Amino acid sequence: MVTDQGQTFRGTEEILGFLRQAGSELTYTTELTGARHLDDEHWVAINRLEGDFPRGVAELSYRFTLTDDLIAGLVIAP
Repeated sequence: MVTDQGQTFRGTEEILGFLRQAGSELTYTTELTGARHLDDEHWVAINRLEGDFPRGVAELSYRFTLTDDLIAGLVIAP
């Protein structure tokens, strides 16, 4: 499961479609600016994006849920 901008994608086909389309019309760079280990199942990575989108800069939190050492869920939020 991946959630981004209020939309949730489930299953391999939906997630692959999301990955192909997410930001494809934009030019941007990303920089990992921080990471936190919340507990055995949850991590948060903070990325700074700069590019040709409105406002030009964004800080996004990527909250990962791990199950059996695999990513079971990802929520992307400002």
